Amino acid sequence: MNSMIMKLNMNINTSVAAIYAMMLLLVACSQERTLFPTEKTDSVPLSVFTSFKADVTTRATAQPLPEESSIGVFLIADANYVIPQSNVKYTYQPDDEWTSETPVWVGGARAGLCAYYPYGRVTFSAVTQTTLKNQAYTEEADWWYAKDNATLTVNNLSPQIEFLLEKPYSQLSLEMIRNGRYPLQCKITNVRIELENGDPMVDTGTFDIKDGSLQNTTDVTSYSYPTSGPMHDTGLGVGEAARDTTCNYLFVPQTLASGLKLTLTIDERDFSVIVPLEDLGGLVAGKRHVVRLDIRGGIPINIVEVTTTEWQSTEFDGGDATTIKDTTEIIIDGGKVGTEDWASDPTENGSGAL
Repeated sequence: MNSMIMKLNMNINTSVAAIYAMMLLLVACSQERTLFPTEKTDSVPLSVFTSFKADVTTRATAQPLPEESSIGVFLIADANYVIPQSNVKYTYQPDDEWTSETPVWVGGARAGLCAYYPYGRVTFSAVTQTTLKNQAYTEEADWWYAKDNATLTVNNLSPQIEFLLEKPYSQLSLEMIRNGRYPLQCKITNVRIELENGDPMVDTGTFDIKDGSLQNTTDVTSYSYPTSGPMHDTGLGVGEAARDTTCNYLFVPQTLASGLKLTLTIDERDFSVIVPLEDLGGLVAGKRHVVRLDIRGGIPINIVEVTTTEWQSTEFDGGDATTIKDTTEIIIDGGKVGTEDWASDPTENGSGAL
């Protein structure tokens, strides 16, 4: 009798297990999104990594951003994905992973993906488009983007993406040195930037983070940046023999048609200097162009040196900065033109735009 009961229980358990397995199978088949894709139509959540573009040779797949940093991720609408996902927030966690409350899902077809950092800093006029404008540097105006990498295939069988972050802007930095022979107070109250021959410069443009393209540009003939304001109510004072007095500007990347003319209002008088075209032929995205100026008596302004450097990542969490790539030098009025690497934080090289 007992054996019959045991056999009956075994049959019941087997039947229950079979029914349960069938229910799981039906649920799995009904799910469009799954963590274990078996068909091209299955979707899986995107796995995110980030690096600064200039760092990939020295820190492969490094996470260069601090914990709790956030990026905005875009799934680009195309023939494979009719419905885009825009500005999806991903946050970097202490366990070296990026997470999102509403992650991007990718299916069997290749997904076009782009991103920007930090999240919320960029206003988009269209899905992946925003406006670049020449302006004095502020931290709020500075950002990175990662365009869609056409050489990568991201889908449900390979859902990992490493976003290579780079700068959309070019930075122009003016470092002023007060020579001991300059007899006055050396108060700078205005900086005017223009081209030597009166040629126009690009002032604004529509920038698309999905491919890094710039369209619909507008021009201007000159810029005038007063240095007075909350930071310097009576103008920018340049100390004697000091190199830490710096004005930083963000520019729309562009080729220059003639030499860059800089006019500084110093102690209520205007003084100009020309940066030759052969030494600064363009304002390049992701580059920091540094012009060091010597303010002196007799010859009011002299170019000490012009340097073009990589505008790349800061050293987060003890990360390594990239090394000097090029040491080419050309003598200019006792100065030099060179190329070297530089960290991205403008405050490391001066007071920011003034």
